[in-house]
Amino acid sequence: MLEEEVRTYITRHDLPQIELLTASTDDGRIVGFLLFGLVQTEVQECNIYYTAVQKQFRRQGIMSKMMQVILEISPAIGLSCDIAMVPIYKRYGFRIVKGRETQVVMFIENPTGITPVIDPADLEKLEVVDEAFRWAVQRSNVNDMRRADRAMKSHLAARKAKVRQFVKVNAD
Repeated sequence: MLEEEVRTYITRHDLPQIELLTASTDDGRIVGFLLFGLVQTEVQECNIYYTAVQKQFRRQGIMSKMMQVILEISPAIGLSCDIAMVPIYKRYGFRIVKGRETQVVMFIENPTGITPVIDPADLEKLEVVDEAFRWAVQRSNVNDMRRADRAMKSHLAARKAKVRQFVKVNAD
């Protein structure tokens, strides 16, 4: 699903300039990436959409090198992340600004440009999601589907509440 979401960001024409920064081994194997969008306001602003480093390559400074590139590109940066990622981004100078659904919004400086986020409803329209849903329907009964739907809604509500509380306690 991550691959499809990244593809959606890269191929949408209504988003700002989308860039992909990669980290690779000496033999050219990609071990990390940083997907970001550039927005020109009074200054060059950057919105980070995704960061990832393969598990076996973590704690080797790869993310730090990619973040250095971004910090050189733009003085004002915004992103949304899971609570678990907050300490990592704080190391680079990000501060907690607010909550957005199940994510924590963090900034360096004060970006003013629009940080577009893909609507989950748009992702639901993807063929890969439709295929997964059809597969689940074929292998489940109505009660299983209802139970899963209730569990998902409960889980999302709990994550939203957790983010609200986290931001309330930790916002800078």
